Amino acid sequence: MPRSSRHSSTRTRFSVTDRTEAELDVQAVLKEYLRLEREIVDKAKDLLQKRNLPYEQFGKVKRSLANEKNFGLGDEGLEWMTTQIIGRSCSPCMWKRSSPTTPPCESVWSTS
Repeated sequence: MPRSSRHSSTRTRFSVTDRTEAELDVQAVLKEYLRLEREIVDKAKDLLQKRNLPYEQFGKVKRSLANEKNFGLGDEGLEWMTTQIIGRSCSPCMWKRSSPTTPPCESVWSTS
């Protein structure tokens, strides 16, 4: 059965030279995601109240605020977090991802 997904079935394998640092990076991204999500929820609630909008508009307002910050909600949240984690710079060689097509540093990450 064909797999229907907007993502490529090609998998990338990453090796980590400092596990503790990698775990701290992931934790930082998860904490930042939660912080930004709370901030967006609070702002959406404030806007509903200030503009006297019905609660039914909450999702629309929240999505609009998230789009303004280039922040992913729902399924897009996982993509946002992945981009934040993978997009971090490589300490040993100072490589930094500048675009989705920039190849990773081979000294740290290997693809298979």
